[in-house]
Amino acid sequence: MFMRKLLKKVVAGVIAASVMAVSVFASPADAYAASAGRVPSGISGIGRGTINIYSWDDQLRQQVDMFKEKYPQYANQINYVSLGVSGIGDDYHSILDNSVRNGGSSAPDIICWDVDDLGYGMSKSYTVPLSKIGFDARWYNNAYDYTKVLGKKNGKLTAVASFVCPGAYAYKRTAAKKAFGTDYSVKVQSKVKNWGAFMSSAKIAKKKGVKMLSSVDDTRQAFLGSSTTALSKNGSMQFPSNIATQYNVNKALKAGNYTNNTMQWTTEWSKDMNGSKVLGYFAPSWMLQSMSLNGANLKNYALVEGPADYYWGGTFMTATNKCHNKGLAQLFLYTLTCNKDFQYKYAVSTVTVPNNKIATAKIINAKIGARKFGTANDPYKVYDKVARKIKGRPTTKYDMKVADGIAAGLYSLKQGQVSTYKGFRLVIRKEVQRTTPLY
Repeated sequence: MFMRKLLKKVVAGVIAASVMAVSVFASPADAYAASAGRVPSGISGIGRGTINIYSWDDQLRQQVDMFKEKYPQYANQINYVSLGVSGIGDDYHSILDNSVRNGGSSAPDIICWDVDDLGYGMSKSYTVPLSKIGFDARWYNNAYDYTKVLGKKNGKLTAVASFVCPGAYAYKRTAAKKAFGTDYSVKVQSKVKNWGAFMSSAKIAKKKGVKMLSSVDDTRQAFLGSSTTALSKNGSMQFPSNIATQYNVNKALKAGNYTNNTMQWTTEWSKDMNGSKVLGYFAPSWMLQSMSLNGANLKNYALVEGPADYYWGGTFMTATNKCHNKGLAQLFLYTLTCNKDFQYKYAVSTVTVPNNKIATAKIINAKIGARKFGTANDPYKVYDKVARKIKGRPTTKYDMKVADGIAAGLYSLKQGQVSTYKGFRLVIRKEVQRTTPLY
């Protein structure tokens, strides 16, 4: 849990520092490009009530300000509440639960959830399908499919996201030339196209003095974010669909000495972002920005899809049964998560990936990705390919606890405390049983 909170601080810092097949459904987006302040057709009547948008930090504030600028007539009806607590802890849960329970004009209408905690948020009785506030799920058709999977509760769209965090494998060109004799992205992708190829390439790279990763910890989210199995069902925890592969890969990385034996998020791990000792990192867009802040020369990096189509990070929004102004809540969620022009503007200004395939295509066609990120090739092209292929998994209440249990198993494997797959699974299950009612 400590490392998870540290990661969230890293992501928050990055966000603060940064501050084609598509649907043809005729949504309110068709009318949005009109003059500022004009409400698109399809949105319900907007009353005088204020909507309260709760978040753990200021991450959403820029989008809130952009919305107010677009719709100045509603600026005084949008109240953004930044709680200044961890978004993945009991404090956040308690504040939200109490605020809903107490009701009144300050009760939350829209709540932000870290993707790791989304299952908990959607398990709450006050979280309602977006259709309850009049949000048409067809408006969200151009979102990446995996966000639709994550955002459904009992088959109904309940949570939506304005941006996405698909991951790639970011490699150093100098290290690739040293290890494989080429830094051409097509050739490098062939070396890491799946976990079998990745491990075979690890042997080759090691002989040339190059490690595939800085830390064995680096594989964790590439596996968890590409799994397709719900982590709990009918009161029992479930192992991710790729847990056996994860065990075998991590064990082989350690046994073969194919990493630089650092710990993720440490100074030593960050130092490996430069030089040619380590080939690459698993990296969504926020990681690239974090690497830059840590002094990495991103001009020496190029991106490929890597061995897994995964996501790492993200924020979703849900609506509550206390909504004071359903029409305004509709307009707010629609504008942030469905309007291609709004999403394009936000993504370009923050160097993030919009959760809208049309908006991403527009960025790719503008050929600004490499310049925006500072990398050798265009990350948007790679992230778009990955995001389209991520399957996603159903979210459940105890996702974060099960993920922590998996982390405990991986730590035991790394430390040599377990040496069998059975023992590895046992560590995970015991940790989950210790922290949840799951069996």
